[in-house]
Amino acid sequence: MYNRLSAYSDELAVVLSTIEMKHKDGGKPTPAALARHVHQKLRRATTRAPGLEVQILDRNIELLGGLLGLHRAEREVLRFAALTLHRSPLRACMRSLERMTPRGLATLLSKVLDTPEAETIQALERTGTLRRLGLLRLDRSVYVDESPLMLLEHLDEQLFEAHGSVQSLLHGFAQLARAPQLTVDDYPHLRGDLDLLVRLLRAAVAGQERGVNVLLYGPSGTGKSELSRVLAGAVGAALHDVRVEGLDGKVLGAYERLAAFQLCQRLASHSGPSLVLFDEVEDVFRSPVQELFEDQAGAGHDKGYMTRLLEENPVPAIWVCNSIEAMDPAIRRRYDLVIEVPTPPERVRRSILQRYLGPLEVQGDWLDRMSSDESLTPAHAERAVRVTRLVRSEGVDETTRTLDRVLRGSLALTRTTPAPSRRQRALGYDLALLRTDPPLEPLLASLQHRPSATVCLYGPPGTGKTAFAAYLAQQLQKPLLVRRASELLGPYVGQTEANLAGAFQRATQDGAVLFLDEVDSFLQRRELADRQWEITQVNELLTQMDTFDGVFLCATNRIEHLDPSSLRRFDLRVRFLPLDRGQRVALFLRALAELGTALQAPSPSTTLVLDRLNALTPGDVAAVVRRGKILGTLGSEEALLAALEAEAQSKNEGMKSPLGFGGS
Repeated sequence: MYNRLSAYSDELAVVLSTIEMKHKDGGKPTPAALARHVHQKLRRATTRAPGLEVQILDRNIELLGGLLGLHRAEREVLRFAALTLHRSPLRACMRSLERMTPRGLATLLSKVLDTPEAETIQALERTGTLRRLGLLRLDRSVYVDESPLMLLEHLDEQLFEAHGSVQSLLHGFAQLARAPQLTVDDYPHLRGDLDLLVRLLRAAVAGQERGVNVLLYGPSGTGKSELSRVLAGAVGAALHDVRVEGLDGKVLGAYERLAAFQLCQRLASHSGPSLVLFDEVEDVFRSPVQELFEDQAGAGHDKGYMTRLLEENPVPAIWVCNSIEAMDPAIRRRYDLVIEVPTPPERVRRSILQRYLGPLEVQGDWLDRMSSDESLTPAHAERAVRVTRLVRSEGVDETTRTLDRVLRGSLALTRTTPAPSRRQRALGYDLALLRTDPPLEPLLASLQHRPSATVCLYGPPGTGKTAFAAYLAQQLQKPLLVRRASELLGPYVGQTEANLAGAFQRATQDGAVLFLDEVDSFLQRRELADRQWEITQVNELLTQMDTFDGVFLCATNRIEHLDPSSLRRFDLRVRFLPLDRGQRVALFLRALAELGTALQAPSPSTTLVLDRLNALTPGDVAAVVRRGKILGTLGSEEALLAALEAEAQSKNEGMKSPLGFGGS
C-alpha cells in the first residue's frame, strides 16, 4: 500500500501526517521505518478506549448484525467499510487498492481486521450476506474516487447516528405504512379478486410461507397503495413499506430500493404477522432505452437476481406499479397473483368521492358530473378535499366551486379520457321523436330482459345515435363507457389493438354499456387496407365483439365503408333517419315551448315550411334551441322557423362543398 501511495505524494502526506510520522527534508520514509512506527502506534492504541463515534458505530453494527445473522468477519468488514467512508486517510489508503482482486482484498483485510481468512473471503463473495442483501459493493473501477468497499447509500450515515432499535436504524429504508382511509367495501369492482387475495395472504402469513408475491398494477392514482393498506388490515398484519425516498428527500435508485426491500423483509420477519409493500416498482424495471442513457443498468434486469428475490422472501410481499411494460415476462410469471386495478367505475367513484367529502356539502349536479368522469381517481378526490378543507370554503356553492377548480386543474394533467360534457340536452330525449328502422322500443324491452347484444347504429349526423346510447344505459341502470376513434387509435403497431381490448375489458369489469363512436375507423373493408396493421385492428375488434357478453353499441355515419363480414357479426343494425313530418311538427312545438312560447299547433305557413325541411334532425333542432337561449332572439314562431331554415341551408351547403383546392 505504501508503494502504491508513493505515486500520489499529496495523499501520502495526508496519511503520514495522520499517523504522526515525521521525516527530514520532505523525503519519504523507508518501508522498514514506516513499519516500526506503525507497530508502535498500534501498541499504544490498544490501551485507549474508543471514542463516542466509534462506540455508536459498534452498537449499530451489533444491532444490524443481530437482525441479519452476520458472523464476526462480516461485522468487521461492515464496520471497516463504514470507517473508510468517514476517515479520509484510511479512504486514501483503500483507494490505492482499486485493482486488487476480491480474494486479494479479502486476504489483506483478514490481516488488518484479525479475522479468519476463509470467513473474510466468504464475507466479500457475491453470495455472501453483505453483497446478496446489497449492503456492500466491490468497485474495482480504475476511475473510482472512493474505497473499493462501497456501502449501501445512506447506510453509513445511519451507522454513525445513535439509535435505540434496529427499526430506527433502518428507518431510511423501511417504515410502517399509515392506516388505510378506505375499506374493502370501497373496491366492489374487485370483489372476487380481493376475496381470493385476502385468503392467500392470510394463509401465507399464518403458515410463514416463503416466496409469496402479489402484483397490483394499473393507472396512477387508482388506489393501489391504499388497497395494499386495506389488505393488510383485512389480513390482520402490519404493513412494512419499502421507502421510495431516502431521509434526504432524494429518490432512491434501483439498487438501493432492492436492497431496501431485502432489509424490509428481514425487519418484517422479526416483527410478528407482517406484509411488505414495494410501491412504484416500475422504477426498478427500467426499459433498455432508459438504460442506454443512464450510467448504471437497473438491477431489475438481472433476471436471476430477481428470480431469487421472488423465491426467497420470508414475508409475503405486495408489489405495486403503474405499468408492467418494462417488466420481463419471465419475472411477471413469478408472481403468485396478478391483479389489475383500473379506474373505479362510476358508482364506486361516487361512493369514494362522498367518503372523502365527509360532512362537506356540494351541489348534486356537480357530484353527478364529477362521478361520471372516468379520469377521476381516489388520489384526485383525496387531494381536492384536502385543499378545500385547508382554504376553509364555506357554503355549498363555494365548496363546489373550490372542488371543481382543484379537480379540473389536476385532471387536466392526467386525463386519459374526454371530460364529461357540461352541456345539458336542450329538449330531453324522447323515443317518439326518433325515426328509426326497426323501431327502438322492442330493442329496449329485449335488453331490459337480457342485457347482451351487439348493435350497429347508423345514419346521418344528428339523428340521435349517441344520445340513444346514453338513454339506453340509463334505462338499463348501467354506466355508459364511451370510446371514440381519437382515444383508441395509437401511433405504434399493436397499440390500437391493445386499446380496443382494454375498452372491452373495462366494460366487462364495470358492467357498463360500451359505446364505440366512429366505428368505421376500425371496421373498414379489409380488401381496401394498404397495411397489415389495418387488417389486424379489424380482426381484433371482431374478436372482442364475439367474446363480449354485455351490451355493445357502435355508431357510424358511413355504413357503406364497413367490412361486410363485420356487418354479419351484429345482432341488429338500426338505421337512424331524419324526422318525418309529424315528428318535425311535434319537435318544433317542443322547441318553441323551451324558448318561452307555448302553441297548440303551428300556423299553416309554418307547417308548409316544415314540410320542405325533410332532412331536419333532432340534433339540428337542439343546436338551434341552444343558440337561441344564448342569444335570446328566438322567442317567436317566425324567428325559430327562420333559424331552422338557416340551419338546414348551412348543412346542405356544407354537404355540397367541393373537396380539395378546386371550385369557383
